[in-house]
Amino acid sequence: MQNLLFAVKELIAQGVTQDDETGEECRLLMSRVDWAGQLILPEPASLSFVEDNLEAACRLSGSEGSAVRAVADAVWACSGQLCWHSMYAHYEDEPDMAAFRRTYGYIDLISPDGPLICPDIYMGMSLQGPDAFYPPHAHKAVETYVIIGGKGDWKRGAEPWRTRSPGEFFLHTSGVRHATQSNDEPLLSLAFWTSDLNSPIVIIRA
Repeated sequence: MQNLLFAVKELIAQGVTQDDETGEECRLLMSRVDWAGQLILPEPASLSFVEDNLEAACRLSGSEGSAVRAVADAVWACSGQLCWHSMYAHYEDEPDMAAFRRTYGYIDLISPDGPLICPDIYMGMSLQGPDAFYPPHAHKAVETYVIIGGKGDWKRGAEPWRTRSPGEFFLHTSGVRHATQSNDEPLLSLAFWTSDLNSPIVIIRA
């Protein structure tokens, strides 16, 4: 896990150089996180679709020697130590969400509860299986994404759908609705929140 966090730090350090809101968020993240701080490692846990798709997602990363490829390689190297969670159990009675839950999972990396302790940052990594639709949703937290492996399509607010590729940084402002569609390959992403860590994620049906 420490090697994964080191690789993530190097990737975020590259994001700092971007001349936009994502650069500002990366600078804020770097200033708040003690990357050598206390680690509380959870018991490893996996999900069946993770077993089927994680290796492929890691291989669909950037070029050898790139910072994003280093993160993907570190994920695969410590895959047996990761604790994967499903989410949206309260939407299980809705067929589209029940289907989505079977092909989406996440791990925590930085949060007030760990693995790396930070009181005012949340960072996690998500895996979305092929041909999976993450319906429009929103939250108060400002959210920055970095694609780690695979390509996927994102819709943000009223903007058109846009294909995102490994190494690409982009931001969701507070309250903006956004959705994700994976296509013929799994999608591995890194995301972090720098505000409103306890804000709920709301699926938007209208």
